[in-house]
Amino acid sequence: MGDLSLKVSLAVQTKQGLKKSELEVPAGASVSQALALGNVQISDENGLSIFGLRCKADTLLSEGDRIEVALALIIDPKEARRLRAEQKSASIQRGRKHASDK
Repeated sequence: MGDLSLKVSLAVQTKQGLKKSELEVPAGASVSQALALGNVQISDENGLSIFGLRCKADTLLSEGDRIEVALALIIDPKEARRLRAEQKSASIQRGRKHASDK
């Protein structure tokens, strides 16, 4: 007879830092069931993954899985990249003006 439970780990990113815990969940449990057992509440903005690979709340778990819950994004990654490029471009232009003043 097989084991009726799975051992999984939970890593939740909070504003205070990363909180890790170990859980024992019933065989056939989903990510959302494990989160409920771990008293973790999430919103649609949180990112869910298992070992860094995106998953959904209804994904079934396997023995030894590590569920990761990421904070909601503060800014769209494309917008952040655009802003960094603008800042870099502005600093290069300032540097060139300064060098040409000599």
